[in-house]
Amino acid sequence: MYWTGHMKIRIGLLADRRTVDEINETVDRTHFDLVDAHDNATSLDAVLFVPGSPQAHAALDRFSIAFQDENASGTLLAALCPAAVDPGPIFPFIPVPSIDTFYQLSKLQNRERLLNIEATLRLQTLRKFELAVGTETATIKSSRTVLFLGAPSPFFMRCVHDFREAGKKIDAVLSERTAFEALKQQKPSAFIVSLTDEFVPIELLDHIHGRPDLKDLPIVVIANPGQILPELSDRVTAIILSGSNDTQNIIQILSTLERQSTPVPLERHSHLAEITDRYSGVFNRRFAEVHLTAQLNAARKAGYDHTVALVSPFILETGAALPAEMLASFAGLTRTPLRKQDFIARLDWQNFIVSLPGTSKDQARVSMERIRNILETTSSGSKKPAMSFRFELRSPSQIQDAERFWKMLDASLAAKGKDQAAVA
Repeated sequence: MYWTGHMKIRIGLLADRRTVDEINETVDRTHFDLVDAHDNATSLDAVLFVPGSPQAHAALDRFSIAFQDENASGTLLAALCPAAVDPGPIFPFIPVPSIDTFYQLSKLQNRERLLNIEATLRLQTLRKFELAVGTETATIKSSRTVLFLGAPSPFFMRCVHDFREAGKKIDAVLSERTAFEALKQQKPSAFIVSLTDEFVPIELLDHIHGRPDLKDLPIVVIANPGQILPELSDRVTAIILSGSNDTQNIIQILSTLERQSTPVPLERHSHLAEITDRYSGVFNRRFAEVHLTAQLNAARKAGYDHTVALVSPFILETGAALPAEMLASFAGLTRTPLRKQDFIARLDWQNFIVSLPGTSKDQARVSMERIRNILETTSSGSKKPAMSFRFELRSPSQIQDAERFWKMLDASLAAKGKDQAAVA
């Protein structure tokens, strides 16, 4: 079997030949692949319909039949339109004002798909250990309050009424400064931001993204259909394009929040001794072997990259290995910046593994260097010595299946152990 993973989002185009050629010339192929939408509906992350020609509508009709036959749930369906459109021949395709907005929505959809894959895998792994998982899932939702940043408007008043009917309470803030203050005082269940052409609070979104206590906070951005958006897909949970139908807009928001508050088994299970390392509090080697194998097999099937980091922590000032009493602190600080679909486990006395689904080696290197910077900065202010770590990246080669890849990691650890013993 050959590893054919990639992190490019697969987009199917429904348009006339001239439009397809024009889009082909403008697509950033380091992040997106354009494929024939009729080949296999289930292999696509997103589909873009460009109306305006008989060829495009004929392509849509053919795709709709294949899509229904394949039951390809989880695929983003969008139509390149300047404003909202009534349901009809392109339903349930959502309108998007520009290709850039479509790309951002595609990346958000792809992220949600990876989370759903990992949630399923995590449940399966827990069941392999014969653990009761019914009460082990963790919900992201922390309160019934939703923070809303935006100017007073009829749509806001409608949100207040409809959210109350749904059992939620909206607290309004009018500026970034008051939003900062509100987030210091409380952790809402969600944060909604209404954007305008003049107001896109990038600094606030980056602040939320960088705070460990808010990293799971669902952030819903409401934008005007014709608005040109900056890159938001790594900062937000969902982008909703407002239209003339307030009811539909609110349904989209509530649906997004409901998905985000659905219990998923992506949190650590620190009280489950069978899969937890007692010194560091993260997953143990036994869990890592079983779950990493499942992750790699799923990545192969879905066609995504997967990278693993072998991590060796040390005391920053001396370079010495961490003593036992510092392992829990190291593991906790390293785990905090990780995404929900990642996991960290302790493999032996001096080595950890960080698993990064859907991540290329280049992306993984950036992520691990960022985590290392956070660790060094955060730990330097404590009474104990500052910590850091060395890391090596590993990805399955074209000839390695999941089991062989684990054996390769094991051999690498054994070699590192001999080198460390020789130095000692």
